[in-house]
Amino acid sequence: MRLKKLIVPVLTSTFLLNVGAASALSIKAGPIYNQADAEQKCPEATKHYGGWNGQWRTIESGVMSVCGAVNGFTGSNPYNINVGPIWDNADAAQKCPSATQYYGGWTGNWITTVPGSMSMCGTNEIVNTDY
Repeated sequence: MRLKKLIVPVLTSTFLLNVGAASALSIKAGPIYNQADAEQKCPEATKHYGGWNGQWRTIESGVMSVCGAVNGFTGSNPYNINVGPIWDNADAAQKCPSATQYYGGWTGNWITTVPGSMSMCGTNEIVNTDY
């Protein structure tokens, strides 16, 4: 009997915490200027990834910050971003452009991953990236 090696990619990125390092998915949220601003923007940015883990950092001053998400899984396609349920193409056209705005925009593609609960919009940039 021959054994085959199975390689399973792990979709996480390193996120530095005050007490050390931990794994989290970093979701782009636009510019964040301070903790109060993060408390407004991060819960919305991470709502489809189990919520905000309380961590954020600026990756380009005045331009882009990322928020740490509780659930670091993006699915099998790293170019897809969770958006909640999408019911049809018209609904996708309403939800996907804003959801993908920080990832190079919407490709026009979407997929339902959990019927009635979760769908994903296709982006032009990889969602799960180390920042």
